[in-house]
Amino acid sequence: MTAEEIVALEFFSGIGAFSHCLDYCRFPVRVEAAFDQSEHANSTYELNFGLKPIARNLDSIRSESIPPAKMWWLSPPCTPYSRRGRQLDTDDPRSAAFLNLMSLLPHFLPDIVLLENVAGFADSRGEALLYNTFEKSGYRFGRVSLCPSLFGIPALRPRLFYIATLRGDVNIPEELGLAKPQFESSLSHRLADYLDLEAQAETYLPKPLQDRYERSLDIVEDAAGGDARAICFTSGYARTMKAGGSFLRMEDGTLRRFSPKEIVRLLGFPESFRFPLHLDLKAQWRLAGNSVDLTCLRYLLSRL
Repeated sequence: MTAEEIVALEFFSGIGAFSHCLDYCRFPVRVEAAFDQSEHANSTYELNFGLKPIARNLDSIRSESIPPAKMWWLSPPCTPYSRRGRQLDTDDPRSAAFLNLMSLLPHFLPDIVLLENVAGFADSRGEALLYNTFEKSGYRFGRVSLCPSLFGIPALRPRLFYIATLRGDVNIPEELGLAKPQFESSLSHRLADYLDLEAQAETYLPKPLQDRYERSLDIVEDAAGGDARAICFTSGYARTMKAGGSFLRMEDGTLRRFSPKEIVRLLGFPESFRFPLHLDLKAQWRLAGNSVDLTCLRYLLSRL
């Protein structure tokens, strides 16, 4: 018997992390519609998948503008819950889209709901609302904390993943454990293997900036070393000199940023992934820093 196809919606779709992972599901999944307000993210998504995301404001989207689907994927803004933000939680205006979708969820009751956010989302008012919505709607639900470093990837990006289901044949996080998936064995554990063959000139730090900020940066001194790893990259990597991501020390002592392609490679994106040619490096860095780690998401989907 052929498995039933699951129609999915990809909210806060960004550059399509969820769509890149669908081959790891144990049942066929098709994304019916994606939603994002970023013009740059939507052009990147369309280039890679041939589907143009809907640029609707999710803060106020109404139920009639959301097609029916049996699976929802959400990766709402993390700044309201991030250590680098003001931690305003649900009072942050950037939480409005998440709050609105939670109010609409009981009207749709998709079979499966998946959500990703930063570790700071735990024990927040946002998480309490999520759990309350799931409980009142009759879902079984749970949470699992994952980081690509658990699978040997030389990068840190700890995130919380939530699963809620109305189906009895779908696992929830408490049942998942941390048995490594089959695809993990093909991943390199050396940071050097994720780097471009030739560095872009624009990624190098000007000497005045290097002299001023070098002591406060997270610097990878030897990318080929067994302990080399990159810290979490953020959407502000291009404009901030602190806590936005790691820098690479070159043989001549100069420092450079990781390129956007190197960042998405560490996030598990395939070599076939492309940014539109009209996007400059700053736009690409912002999109890469806003994305989701595919290794963790693939693992989660493979265990459903």
